[in-house]
Amino acid sequence: MNPSINKYSMHVFMFVFYISNASFVPFLSYWFSQKGLSNQQIGFLYSLGPLIGLAAQTVWGYLSDRYGIGKRLLMVSLMLTPIVTFGYLLGKERFYMYIIVSAVYFFLSLAVRPNMEEITLSHARANGQSYGGIRVLGSVSFALTVTPLGIMYNHLGINMIFVTYLVTSLIALLALLQVKPSSEGKKAKTNAMAAGFRQLATNRYFVVFLLSAFLIGLANGFNMVFFPLLVNKLGGEVAQELGVLSTVSALSELPLFILSAYLLRRFGYFNVLAFCAGAATLRWFVLSLEPTFQLLFMSQMLHGITFGLYTAAAVNFIYEMSPGGLKATGQTIFAIIAGSLASLIASSSGGWIIDHYDFNVLYTIGSVLALISSCIFIGMSIIHKKSSQGLRNKKTLNLT
Repeated sequence: MNPSINKYSMHVFMFVFYISNASFVPFLSYWFSQKGLSNQQIGFLYSLGPLIGLAAQTVWGYLSDRYGIGKRLLMVSLMLTPIVTFGYLLGKERFYMYIIVSAVYFFLSLAVRPNMEEITLSHARANGQSYGGIRVLGSVSFALTVTPLGIMYNHLGINMIFVTYLVTSLIALLALLQVKPSSEGKKAKTNAMAAGFRQLATNRYFVVFLLSAFLIGLANGFNMVFFPLLVNKLGGEVAQELGVLSTVSALSELPLFILSAYLLRRFGYFNVLAFCAGAATLRWFVLSLEPTFQLLFMSQMLHGITFGLYTAAAVNFIYEMSPGGLKATGQTIFAIIAGSLASLIASSSGGWIIDHYDFNVLYTIGSVLALISSCIFIGMSIIHKKSSQGLRNKKTLNLT
Protein backbone atom coordinates (compact mmCIF):
# COMPACT_ATOMS: atom_id res chain seq x y z
CA MET A 1 0.00 0.00 0.00
CA ASN A 2 1.12 3.54 -0.74
CA PRO A 3 2.55 4.89 2.56
CA SER A 4 0.67 8.18 2.20
CA ILE A 5 -2.61 6.30 1.74
CA ASN A 6 -1.98 4.20 4.83
CA LYS A 7 -0.99 7.28 6.83
CA TYR A 8 -4.39 8.88 6.34
CA SER A 9 -6.49 5.73 6.04
CA MET A 10 -7.67 6.04 9.64
CA HIS A 11 -8.82 9.59 8.95
CA VAL A 12 -11.00 8.37 6.09
CA PHE A 13 -12.43 5.53 8.15
CA MET A 14 -13.21 7.83 11.09
CA PHE A 15 -15.01 10.25 8.78
CA VAL A 16 -17.22 7.55 7.26
CA PHE A 17 -17.77 5.62 10.49
CA TYR A 18 -19.35 8.62 12.18
CA ILE A 19 -21.64 9.20 9.22
CA SER A 20 -23.05 5.73 9.89
CA ASN A 21 -23.21 6.60 13.57
CA ALA A 22 -25.11 9.82 12.83
CA SER A 23 -27.61 7.97 10.67
CA PHE A 24 -28.83 5.71 13.46
CA VAL A 25 -27.76 6.32 17.06
CA PRO A 26 -29.36 9.77 17.66
CA PHE A 27 -32.71 8.57 16.35
CA LEU A 28 -33.12 5.08 17.82
CA SER A 29 -34.76 6.02 21.13
CA TYR A 30 -37.10 8.35 19.22
CA TRP A 31 -38.00 5.41 16.95
CA PHE A 32 -38.82 3.39 20.06
CA SER A 33 -41.07 6.15 21.37
CA GLN A 34 -42.90 6.28 18.04
CA LYS A 35 -43.65 2.58 18.46
CA GLY A 36 -45.44 3.35 21.70
CA LEU A 37 -42.79 2.22 24.18
CA SER A 38 -42.80 3.83 27.62
CA ASN A 39 -39.81 5.57 29.17
CA GLN A 40 -39.16 2.57 31.39
CA GLN A 41 -39.32 0.17 28.44
CA ILE A 42 -36.87 2.31 26.46
CA GLY A 43 -34.61 2.51 29.49
CA PHE A 44 -34.76 -1.26 29.86
CA LEU A 45 -33.77 -1.83 26.22
CA TYR A 46 -30.81 0.51 26.57
CA SER A 47 -29.78 -1.19 29.80
CA LEU A 48 -29.25 -4.41 27.86
CA GLY A 49 -26.29 -2.87 26.03
CA PRO A 50 -24.12 -2.15 29.04
CA LEU A 51 -25.24 -5.36 30.74
CA ILE A 52 -24.07 -7.44 27.80
CA GLY A 53 -21.08 -5.17 27.31
CA LEU A 54 -19.74 -6.03 30.75
CA ALA A 55 -18.93 -9.51 29.46
CA ALA A 56 -18.56 -8.87 25.73
CA GLN A 57 -16.09 -6.01 26.04
CA THR A 58 -13.93 -8.05 28.39
CA VAL A 59 -13.77 -10.97 25.98
CA TRP A 60 -13.26 -8.87 22.86
CA GLY A 61 -10.61 -6.70 24.50
CA TYR A 62 -8.73 -9.81 25.62
CA LEU A 63 -8.93 -11.36 22.14
CA SER A 64 -7.67 -8.14 20.57
CA ASP A 65 -4.61 -7.93 22.82
CA ARG A 66 -3.94 -11.66 23.03
CA TYR A 67 -4.16 -12.41 19.31
CA GLY A 68 -3.78 -8.99 17.69
CA ILE A 69 -7.11 -9.12 15.83
CA GLY A 70 -8.64 -5.77 16.78
CA LYS A 71 -9.22 -4.74 13.17
CA ARG A 72 -10.91 -8.02 12.28
CA LEU A 73 -13.24 -7.74 15.26
CA LEU A 74 -14.18 -4.24 14.13
CA MET A 75 -14.87 -5.54 10.62
CA VAL A 76 -17.21 -8.19 11.98
CA SER A 77 -19.10 -5.52 13.89
CA LEU A 78 -19.48 -3.28 10.84
CA MET A 79 -20.77 -6.16 8.72
CA LEU A 80 -23.28 -7.64 11.14
CA THR A 81 -24.58 -4.79 13.30
CA PRO A 82 -26.70 -2.94 10.69
CA ILE A 83 -28.14 -6.22 9.43
CA VAL A 84 -29.24 -7.16 12.93
CA THR A 85 -31.08 -3.85 13.40
CA PHE A 86 -33.60 -4.82 10.71
CA GLY A 87 -34.93 -7.19 13.34
CA TYR A 88 -36.58 -4.17 14.96
CA LEU A 89 -38.79 -3.82 11.89
CA LEU A 90 -39.55 -7.53 11.84
CA GLY A 91 -40.46 -7.38 15.53
CA LYS A 92 -43.76 -5.67 14.65
CA GLU A 93 -44.02 -3.89 18.00
CA ARG A 94 -43.58 -7.08 20.03
CA PHE A 95 -41.51 -6.05 23.02
CA TYR A 96 -39.82 -9.41 23.49
CA MET A 97 -38.52 -9.15 19.92
CA TYR A 98 -37.12 -5.71 20.68
CA ILE A 99 -35.31 -7.25 23.65
CA ILE A 100 -33.71 -9.98 21.52
CA VAL A 101 -32.65 -7.61 18.74
CA SER A 102 -31.31 -5.04 21.21
CA ALA A 103 -29.22 -7.69 22.96
CA VAL A 104 -27.52 -8.73 19.72
CA TYR A 105 -27.21 -5.16 18.46
CA PHE A 106 -25.47 -3.94 21.59
CA PHE A 107 -23.25 -7.02 21.75
CA LEU A 108 -21.91 -6.26 18.28
CA SER A 109 -21.79 -2.47 18.41
CA LEU A 110 -20.51 -1.70 21.91
CA ALA A 111 -17.91 -4.40 22.39
CA VAL A 112 -15.54 -3.16 19.68
CA ARG A 113 -15.46 0.53 20.64
CA PRO A 114 -12.41 0.09 22.90
CA ASN A 115 -10.67 -1.71 20.04
CA MET A 116 -11.34 1.25 17.76
CA GLU A 117 -9.85 3.65 20.30
CA GLU A 118 -6.74 1.48 20.59
CA ILE A 119 -6.40 1.20 16.81
CA THR A 120 -6.75 4.96 16.46
CA LEU A 121 -4.14 5.69 19.11
CA SER A 122 -1.64 3.12 17.83
CA HIS A 123 -2.09 4.37 14.25
CA ALA A 124 -1.64 7.98 15.37
CA ARG A 125 1.56 7.27 17.27
CA ALA A 126 3.01 5.12 14.51
CA ASN A 127 2.48 7.91 11.98
CA GLY A 128 3.40 10.92 14.11
CA GLN A 129 -0.20 12.10 14.36
CA SER A 130 -2.56 12.97 17.20
CA TYR A 131 -5.65 11.17 18.43
CA GLY A 132 -7.59 14.43 18.35
CA GLY A 133 -6.49 15.15 14.79
CA ILE A 134 -8.02 11.86 13.65
CA ARG A 135 -11.07 11.84 15.90
CA VAL A 136 -12.08 15.37 14.90
CA LEU A 137 -12.99 14.09 11.44
CA GLY A 138 -15.67 11.97 13.05
CA SER A 139 -17.14 15.10 14.59
CA VAL A 140 -17.00 16.87 11.23
CA SER A 141 -18.82 14.11 9.37
CA PHE A 142 -21.36 13.71 12.16
CA ALA A 143 -22.08 17.44 12.15
CA LEU A 144 -22.39 17.62 8.38
CA THR A 145 -24.82 14.73 8.06
CA VAL A 146 -27.02 14.43 11.15
CA THR A 147 -29.26 17.44 10.40
CA PRO A 148 -29.85 16.55 6.72
CA LEU A 149 -30.58 13.00 7.84
CA GLY A 150 -33.10 14.25 10.40
CA ILE A 151 -34.82 16.29 7.70
CA MET A 152 -34.82 13.28 5.39
CA TYR A 153 -36.37 11.08 8.07
CA ASN A 154 -39.09 13.68 8.64
CA HIS A 155 -40.05 13.45 4.98
CA LEU A 156 -39.44 9.77 4.23
CA GLY A 157 -40.28 8.29 7.61
CA ILE A 158 -38.23 7.34 10.65
CA ASN A 159 -37.92 3.73 9.42
CA MET A 160 -35.33 4.99 6.93
CA ILE A 161 -32.75 4.92 9.73
CA PHE A 162 -32.25 1.20 9.14
CA VAL A 163 -31.51 1.40 5.41
CA THR A 164 -29.25 4.41 5.84
CA TYR A 165 -27.35 2.71 8.64
CA LEU A 166 -26.74 -0.38 6.51
CA VAL A 167 -25.45 1.54 3.50
CA THR A 168 -23.15 3.83 5.47
CA SER A 169 -21.78 0.95 7.56
CA LEU A 170 -20.80 -0.96 4.43
CA ILE A 171 -18.96 2.12 3.15
CA ALA A 172 -17.17 2.36 6.51
CA LEU A 173 -16.19 -1.30 6.17
CA LEU A 174 -14.57 -0.58 2.80
CA ALA A 175 -12.65 2.31 4.36
CA LEU A 176 -11.48 0.10 7.23
CA LEU A 177 -9.95 -2.37 4.78
CA GLN A 178 -7.34 0.29 3.94
CA VAL A 179 -6.26 0.73 7.58
CA LYS A 180 -3.10 -1.11 8.65
CA PRO A 181 -2.89 -0.65 12.44
CA SER A 182 0.55 -1.13 13.94
CA SER A 183 -0.90 -3.35 16.67
CA GLU A 184 -2.56 -5.80 14.26
CA GLY A 185 -1.09 -9.28 14.46
CA LYS A 186 0.99 -8.56 17.56
CA LYS A 187 0.22 -11.17 20.20
CA ALA A 188 0.70 -10.61 23.91
CA LYS A 189 2.02 -13.38 26.14
CA THR A 190 -0.31 -14.63 28.84
CA ASN A 191 2.16 -14.11 31.69
CA ALA A 192 2.90 -10.58 30.50
CA MET A 193 -0.82 -9.82 30.45
CA ALA A 194 -1.23 -11.10 34.02
CA ALA A 195 1.62 -8.87 35.19
CA GLY A 196 0.07 -5.95 33.33
CA PHE A 197 -3.26 -6.48 35.08
CA ARG A 198 -1.54 -6.37 38.45
CA GLN A 199 0.22 -3.18 37.45
CA LEU A 200 -3.06 -1.52 36.51
CA ALA A 201 -4.86 -2.72 39.65
CA THR A 202 -2.19 -1.24 41.92
CA ASN A 203 -1.93 2.11 40.13
CA ARG A 204 -3.75 4.58 42.37
CA TYR A 205 -4.15 7.15 39.60
CA PHE A 206 -5.77 4.57 37.36
CA VAL A 207 -8.14 3.28 40.05
CA VAL A 208 -9.28 6.71 41.25
CA PHE A 209 -9.67 7.86 37.66
CA LEU A 210 -12.04 4.94 37.01
CA LEU A 211 -14.11 5.89 40.06
CA SER A 212 -14.50 9.46 38.87
CA ALA A 213 -15.11 8.38 35.28
CA PHE A 214 -17.87 6.08 36.54
CA LEU A 215 -19.70 9.04 38.07
CA ILE A 216 -19.40 11.00 34.84
CA GLY A 217 -20.57 7.93 32.95
CA LEU A 218 -23.74 7.79 35.04
CA ALA A 219 -24.62 11.38 34.16
CA ASN A 220 -23.71 10.87 30.50
CA GLY A 221 -25.81 7.71 30.45
CA PHE A 222 -28.88 9.61 31.61
CA ASN A 223 -28.47 12.07 28.78
CA MET A 224 -27.55 9.57 26.07
CA VAL A 225 -30.72 7.55 26.53
CA PHE A 226 -33.29 10.14 27.56
CA PHE A 227 -32.26 13.38 25.83
CA PRO A 228 -34.29 12.52 22.68
CA LEU A 229 -37.30 11.97 24.93
CA LEU A 230 -36.78 15.39 26.52
CA VAL A 231 -36.75 16.92 23.03
CA ASN A 232 -39.85 14.91 22.14
CA LYS A 233 -41.59 16.35 25.20
CA LEU A 234 -41.06 19.84 23.81
CA GLY A 235 -42.93 18.87 20.63
CA GLY A 236 -42.41 20.16 17.11
CA GLU A 237 -40.48 18.48 14.30
CA VAL A 238 -38.65 16.15 16.66
CA ALA A 239 -36.43 14.27 14.19
CA GLN A 240 -35.32 17.54 12.61
CA GLU A 241 -34.73 19.15 16.01
CA LEU A 242 -32.66 16.17 17.13
CA GLY A 243 -30.61 16.55 13.97
CA VAL A 244 -30.00 20.25 14.62
CA LEU A 245 -29.05 19.69 18.26
CA SER A 246 -26.75 16.82 17.32
CA THR A 247 -25.10 19.02 14.71
CA VAL A 248 -24.44 21.74 17.27
CA SER A 249 -22.91 19.26 19.70
CA ALA A 250 -20.74 17.71 16.99
CA LEU A 251 -19.50 21.10 15.77
CA SER A 252 -18.60 22.06 19.32
CA GLU A 253 -16.20 19.10 19.43
CA LEU A 254 -14.07 20.31 16.52
CA PRO A 255 -11.84 22.90 18.21
CA LEU A 256 -11.54 20.81 21.38
CA PHE A 257 -10.33 17.69 19.58
CA ILE A 258 -7.87 19.78 17.57
CA LEU A 259 -6.52 21.57 20.65
CA SER A 260 -6.69 18.57 22.98
CA ALA A 261 -3.02 17.59 22.71
CA TYR A 262 -1.89 21.16 23.45
CA LEU A 263 -4.30 21.54 26.36
CA LEU A 264 -3.20 18.26 27.91
CA ARG A 265 0.46 19.24 27.64
CA ARG A 266 -0.22 22.71 28.96
CA PHE A 267 -2.49 21.90 31.90
CA GLY A 268 -2.08 18.17 32.56
CA TYR A 269 -4.59 15.35 32.59
CA PHE A 270 -6.30 16.01 35.90
CA ASN A 271 -6.80 19.75 35.49
CA VAL A 272 -8.35 19.18 32.07
CA LEU A 273 -10.56 16.38 33.38
CA ALA A 274 -11.69 18.54 36.31
CA PHE A 275 -12.60 21.33 33.90
CA CYS A 276 -14.59 18.92 31.72
CA ALA A 277 -16.51 17.58 34.71
CA GLY A 278 -17.21 21.14 35.83
CA ALA A 279 -18.63 21.97 32.41
CA ALA A 280 -20.80 18.85 32.65
CA THR A 281 -22.10 20.07 36.01
CA LEU A 282 -23.30 23.26 34.35
CA ARG A 283 -24.69 21.48 31.30
CA TRP A 284 -26.84 19.01 33.24
CA PHE A 285 -28.01 21.75 35.60
CA VAL A 286 -29.31 23.74 32.64
CA LEU A 287 -31.21 20.69 31.39
CA SER A 288 -32.66 20.16 34.87
CA LEU A 289 -34.54 23.42 34.37
CA GLU A 290 -36.47 21.78 31.50
CA PRO A 291 -35.36 24.52 29.11
CA THR A 292 -36.80 25.79 25.87
CA PHE A 293 -35.42 24.58 22.55
CA GLN A 294 -33.29 27.74 22.35
CA LEU A 295 -31.64 26.98 25.69
CA LEU A 296 -31.17 23.36 24.68
CA PHE A 297 -29.40 24.66 21.59
CA MET A 298 -27.01 26.74 23.71
CA SER A 299 -26.36 23.96 26.22
CA GLN A 300 -25.30 21.65 23.39
CA MET A 301 -22.31 23.91 22.81
CA LEU A 302 -20.83 22.53 26.03
CA HIS A 303 -20.73 19.08 24.45
CA GLY A 304 -17.31 19.82 22.97
CA ILE A 305 -15.90 20.09 26.48
CA THR A 306 -17.97 17.43 28.23
CA PHE A 307 -17.43 14.85 25.49
CA GLY A 308 -14.76 15.88 22.99
CA LEU A 309 -12.06 17.16 25.31
CA TYR A 310 -13.01 14.67 28.03
CA THR A 311 -12.74 11.73 25.63
CA ALA A 312 -9.36 12.85 24.30
CA ALA A 313 -8.02 13.25 27.84
CA ALA A 314 -9.47 9.95 29.07
CA VAL A 315 -8.33 7.68 26.24
CA ASN A 316 -4.83 9.19 26.23
CA PHE A 317 -4.59 8.79 30.00
CA ILE A 318 -5.68 5.15 29.79
CA TYR A 319 -3.26 4.49 26.93
CA GLU A 320 -0.38 5.90 28.97
CA MET A 321 -1.29 3.95 32.09
CA SER A 322 -1.75 0.63 30.26
CA PRO A 323 1.35 -1.58 29.91
CA GLY A 324 2.49 -2.78 26.50
CA GLY A 325 0.29 -5.60 25.25
CA LEU A 326 -2.66 -4.36 27.29
CA LYS A 327 -3.53 -1.20 25.41
CA ALA A 328 -6.87 -2.50 24.12
CA THR A 329 -7.60 -4.13 27.48
CA GLY A 330 -6.98 -0.84 29.27
CA GLN A 331 -9.47 0.88 26.98
CA THR A 332 -11.86 -2.01 27.59
CA ILE A 333 -11.67 -1.63 31.37
CA PHE A 334 -12.43 2.07 30.98
CA ALA A 335 -15.33 1.29 28.64
CA ILE A 336 -16.76 -1.28 31.05
CA ILE A 337 -16.61 0.94 34.14
CA ALA A 338 -17.41 4.35 32.67
CA GLY A 339 -19.50 3.02 29.80
CA SER A 340 -21.22 -0.31 30.28
CA LEU A 341 -21.64 -0.39 34.05
CA ALA A 342 -22.51 3.30 34.34
CA SER A 343 -24.91 3.15 31.40
CA LEU A 344 -26.55 0.02 32.79
CA ILE A 345 -27.39 1.79 36.02
CA ALA A 346 -28.33 5.04 34.27
CA SER A 347 -30.62 3.50 31.67
CA SER A 348 -32.34 1.11 34.07
CA SER A 349 -32.98 3.79 36.70
CA GLY A 350 -33.47 6.83 34.46
CA GLY A 351 -36.83 5.76 33.07
CA TRP A 352 -38.16 5.14 36.57
CA ILE A 353 -36.90 8.55 37.74
CA ILE A 354 -38.58 10.33 34.82
CA ASP A 355 -41.87 8.50 35.27
CA HIS A 356 -42.00 9.28 39.00
CA TYR A 357 -40.23 12.66 39.24
CA ASP A 358 -39.79 13.98 35.66
CA PHE A 359 -36.71 15.16 33.76
CA ASN A 360 -35.69 17.91 36.18
CA VAL A 361 -34.79 15.42 38.92
CA LEU A 362 -32.94 13.18 36.46
CA TYR A 363 -30.66 15.98 35.29
CA THR A 364 -30.24 17.40 38.79
CA ILE A 365 -28.81 14.04 39.85
CA GLY A 366 -26.54 14.09 36.80
CA SER A 367 -25.31 17.56 37.68
CA VAL A 368 -24.46 16.52 41.25
CA LEU A 369 -22.59 13.43 40.02
CA ALA A 370 -20.52 15.55 37.64
CA LEU A 371 -19.72 18.00 40.43
CA ILE A 372 -18.46 15.19 42.67
CA SER A 373 -16.32 13.91 39.80
CA SER A 374 -14.85 17.36 39.24
CA CYS A 375 -13.89 17.56 42.92
CA ILE A 376 -12.20 14.16 42.71
CA PHE A 377 -10.13 15.25 39.71
CA ILE A 378 -9.15 18.45 41.51
CA GLY A 379 -7.98 16.35 44.44
CA MET A 380 -6.01 14.10 42.09
CA SER A 381 -4.38 17.17 40.56
CA ILE A 382 -3.30 18.45 43.96
CA ILE A 383 -1.87 15.06 44.93
CA HIS A 384 -0.16 14.77 41.57
CA LYS A 385 1.58 18.12 41.98
CA LYS A 386 2.94 17.06 45.34
CA SER A 387 4.18 13.72 44.09
CA SER A 388 7.62 13.32 42.57
CA GLN A 389 6.18 10.43 40.58
CA GLY A 390 3.66 12.61 38.72
CA LEU A 391 2.65 11.71 35.21
CA ARG A 392 4.54 14.59 33.62
CA ASN A 393 7.82 13.18 34.90
CA LYS A 394 7.31 9.83 33.22
CA LYS A 395 9.85 9.39 30.47
CA THR A 396 7.34 7.40 28.49
CA LEU A 397 4.84 10.25 28.33
CA ASN A 398 4.10 10.99 24.70
CA LEU A 399 0.78 12.73 24.39
CA THR A 400 -1.27 12.41 21.27
